[in-house]
Amino acid sequence: MTTTARDPVAEALREWTEVFMRHSTRDIQSVIRVTGLSLSQVHSLFRLHFRSACPINDLGESLELTPAAASHLVQRMVEMDLLERVEDPSDRRVRLLTLTPGGQGLV
Repeated sequence: MTTTARDPVAEALREWTEVFMRHSTRDIQSVIRVTGLSLSQVHSLFRLHFRSACPINDLGESLELTPAAASHLVQRMVEMDLLERVEDPSDRRVRLLTLTPGGQGLV
């Protein structure tokens, strides 16, 4: 009878990943419950925080939303003072989404 030895590094990484995911999920659920934001709105805040400004279509693609749905989501978040649209310094025709101080505070 043979037994396979587990790689201790891989095992530690697996355990850490489970703990991280459990805490992350709990924290996101808490933010949703406290703020009343949707999962897509929370995802948008984190996406802009960790990857910086982006056009609406990039945000929509990361959320797998149609352009119309992404635009609607962004408009609601602009009205909530969580996001703002700013001019792209490299292309004045493009509007970038950035977090407002209120959006940054939530993240």
